[in-house]
Amino acid sequence: MNGQTQWAKQTPMVWQTLSAFHLVQEVVRAAGRGLLARGIRVNVDVPRTATLQADVQIMRRALRELVQCAVDAMPNGGELAITVWQDNNAIELEVADSRAQSMWRDRSAGSCLQLPDAVQTAAQAHGGQLTVANCPEGGMAVTMRLPALAMRAAA
Repeated sequence: MNGQTQWAKQTPMVWQTLSAFHLVQEVVRAAGRGLLARGIRVNVDVPRTATLQADVQIMRRALRELVQCAVDAMPNGGELAITVWQDNNAIELEVADSRAQSMWRDRSAGSCLQLPDAVQTAAQAHGGQLTVANCPEGGMAVTMRLPALAMRAAA
């Protein structure tokens, strides 16, 4: 268990209503220089009204790790897409990239062999599930689906 997972499991969750739009904007801004340096275009499609009940620290770390894995997988540029869908039952946050290879590689070699612990921990802690898929145009997409009812019950 790495320090990230231990921190998330030992720290009590602080449930609050988060703006998915602001969370995504914050993470993209923080990654800005790395994205520009690698020639990565960013497409964000997040409704300004999308909200979730979650622990902001855990969700921020998970999203940051997903973005970093995508950046690491595109050393020669590409496209990063972050999309959020929400209905009465759930919210889905998807991070997709246009990497040339459709598999996670060793993080120490510059990208991810498996989903980062922070992502798995965030999904589990919020009663959600993860889906990893190849994109039809190439690249990978990771979708975190968090059930609205489970989040309300836990809050």
